[in-house]
Amino acid sequence: MTDKVGRGMNRNQTVAVAGKQFNPLEQDMQMLRKAERSNTLPTSFRRGDIEIKQEDLKILEERQVQLKGRQRRGSITLSKTDEVEMSRFWESCDNIELHLHGKLSSNPSDNIPGAEREAVLYKLKEPKLLQEKYKFIYSCVKGSKGYNDTSPNQDNFSYTVFNGWDIIVVMDGHGSCGHRVSTRVVQTLPYYLCHSTKFNKYTHNNTNDTNKTNDNFHTDIHIINPEDIHQALNDAFGKASEDLLGFAIDSDVDIQASGSTCVMFLMKDDIFYSANVGDSRICIGYSKAEKSEVIFETLDHKPSTPGEKERIEASGGEIRTLRYDDFTVDRIFVKGFDYPGLCMARSFGDECVKSCGVISAPEITGPNKIDLNKGAFMVIASDGVWEFIESQWCVKAISKKLGSETAERIVGKLSKEARRRWKQEEGEYCDDITCCLMQLGRKK
Repeated sequence: MTDKVGRGMNRNQTVAVAGKQFNPLEQDMQMLRKAERSNTLPTSFRRGDIEIKQEDLKILEERQVQLKGRQRRGSITLSKTDEVEMSRFWESCDNIELHLHGKLSSNPSDNIPGAEREAVLYKLKEPKLLQEKYKFIYSCVKGSKGYNDTSPNQDNFSYTVFNGWDIIVVMDGHGSCGHRVSTRVVQTLPYYLCHSTKFNKYTHNNTNDTNKTNDNFHTDIHIINPEDIHQALNDAFGKASEDLLGFAIDSDVDIQASGSTCVMFLMKDDIFYSANVGDSRICIGYSKAEKSEVIFETLDHKPSTPGEKERIEASGGEIRTLRYDDFTVDRIFVKGFDYPGLCMARSFGDECVKSCGVISAPEITGPNKIDLNKGAFMVIASDGVWEFIESQWCVKAISKKLGSETAERIVGKLSKEARRRWKQEEGEYCDDITCCLMQLGRKK
């Protein structure tokens, strides 16, 4: 069994500390078996998922049956990484300092708009050390799909410390089984990265001490081969995508029109990388600089983004612009059909548009060097934050508060501001909102 530890700010967020029994992720089996589709589609479609017509749903169901047929013929291999194996790895691997990820639950209180997602924590026995030692704080809040909404929170996140590297992942699921996609990949992605021989050879002691200052913050950029890191990230994303196919078949999860965005932050000392698919985002700023500026941010993969649009249309996908009184949104459809209406050009899952140019290959940046003497901080968040909050506003607001308020309070205010703007723009509809804040440059 695991112990649950409450957290501050009068929120429902809790952490389940994993014990030595290697409990497989504390997943609720009722949720795993539950019928998915009717419980997740929103009642407003301006910002949410497109409502798919019954005749198109039948086509998607047939495609899912064909997917299972591919597995029987041997072109798809069922996942060989089960939850028990991953749980055992997080708990027993000597190079893991900690691992944290959001828990899948069918507790009715977890599906109330505004509820915080519970997390499972490995190795670190005192959850308060996440903020005190690792300078990491998170919030994953259930949104509202309309009146009397009880659909699952489809966002998820994970944080892993491996061989001196910080690995943070945020995912934003969509479609009827989006919560299953995000919950699976948010665990398998760091798992496959940590198993990469291109990545795990760079242990905490591989840096050149003569090139470090006394604060132990600086890495000799020439010690780590960037090509190894890029290859390891590409391989991890590829394996996580392949695993998702096998997992979907094995667990009867429909991923034809369900999927998830993903953004990953990878850092060691003062060097960081990013890898992303879709429109979840990282932004970085300085709290001690003369001017509050965004010094780094990932680029969203929208259907209209140059390069993304060309690939989609060259592959036979159709991009339609849906117009409302106050804004427009571009969505991707299978040509000649009214599904899936995807509003990002890269994602995990979404098998019905994989042949239409929607890819799960990440856009990778790095190595990027950062000045840790300027109070560097990083925000990694789902589109629930970025839909109505610009990166520059976010950096400016946080830089003003760091030093005078706790990181937990700052994250709470950011989440609250995002919800306020959703209500102002969309009334009853509010996306799930995940935001994580890390103050960069802790001593290791």
